Amino acid sequence: MDPELRKILLFAAAALTAAPSFADFGQYQSHSLDDEALVIVSDIGKLRITPVDDAAFEVHYIEDGVKQLPSFAIAEDRPAGIVSAVSESASSIAFMVEGLTAIVEKSPVTVSFLRDGEVLVAEEHGYFAYDTVRGFRFALEEGEKILGGGQRVMGMDRRGHRMPLYNKASYGYETDADQMYYGLPAVMSSDKYLIVFDNSASGWLDIGHTEEDVLKFEAVGGRTSYVVVAGETYPCLLYTSDAADEG
Repeated sequence: MDPELRKILLFAAAALTAAPSFADFGQYQSHSLDDEALVIVSDIGKLRITPVDDAAFEVHYIEDGVKQLPSFAIAEDRPAGIVSAVSESASSIAFMVEGLTAIVEKSPVTVSFLRDGEVLVAEEHGYFAYDTVRGFRFALEEGEKILGGGQRVMGMDRRGHRMPLYNKASYGYETDADQMYYGLPAVMSSDKYLIVFDNSASGWLDIGHTEEDVLKFEAVGGRTSYVVVAGETYPCLLYTSDAADEG
């Protein structure tokens, strides 16, 4: 065998061996309602889904033995009286508010989100953990455009990019820079949903770069939580329903 080809094959084999094996959130055991939140107990921890308003959920994966930071994205004075409902089937649990439904699959535990009976966005693998890295994986639709990630020089649609999530000054850039002065762990989709990853730890936001149809957030430690917001219009994603109506 050609020596150079042998080196390439050995390198590829080593890379595959070293590739992280994603651990999911395990199998469903039970669920309950706790102070307006749906709490799912799996064999490795608890998943807590809390209505933020009538079209938004906070989704917090709490693996046993994994330290969690406090939330820096959720206001303490959440709206009161959000109407919700829960239904269960053999394979899943539905948690519904007026403008959004969270479907929790039981085996393994993952979440998808429906608006008007149609899938709006879904966890592809959902929660994952390996070594000290924690994060989430979501499926991207064909043709879907993704904005966000903070200050970058790479065009409005960030799909196809992998971006560092920590703040760093950028000097001397011209027409391209994948990192400017601040990173923002949040994305907004052309399908009219918003995801805010409620984690202040250093990490990465991979929007279809490593895997074409996967949105991946990963961080070194921190809080394993995100907020998903649905809206009929883009302003509704950025403001509360009352503010949008007044505007």
